[in-house]
Amino acid sequence: HFSLVKAMDDDKKEKARLDDEPVARIPWSLSYLLICILLPALSGAQMGFGWSAFGLYIRKMGWDLAQGGLGVSIGSFTRLFTQQVIFRAGIWTCVCFAALQTTAATLAYIYSDQAVIIFCQAGVLIACDVTVAFEGIVFDNFSDS
Repeated sequence: HFSLVKAMDDDKKEKARLDDEPVARIPWSLSYLLICILLPALSGAQMGFGWSAFGLYIRKMGWDLAQGGLGVSIGSFTRLFTQQVIFRAGIWTCVCFAALQTTAATLAYIYSDQAVIIFCQAGVLIACDVTVAFEGIVFDNFSDS
């Protein structure tokens, strides 16, 4: 019973100490909205939602599934180089790759009846996927706040 009371007292002291500390706030800006919210959300949504129907869409349109697989394979191979570019040139390149990925998805939306556009878009989505690297961008830009 005594140890339970002591533990509860320690918890109250810790809570009081945390309440006295100033709360760090991230400054709200357009760059914060773009880098930390919009581009990661778009990148994650593109990588998460489309793949479940990719093969079915190719079959429905009457295209060769092997060509779709080729686009995905080329994108996977190219991702090795994308990761090296990010590592060597800097984390800022993630924004460029995310913009390229969003552009490819927009073109695929506009020209959804063109097989070459859809297959290229699939490759670009994989090659330019920088979802994990966005955590580094957020840390680099807003770790001091």
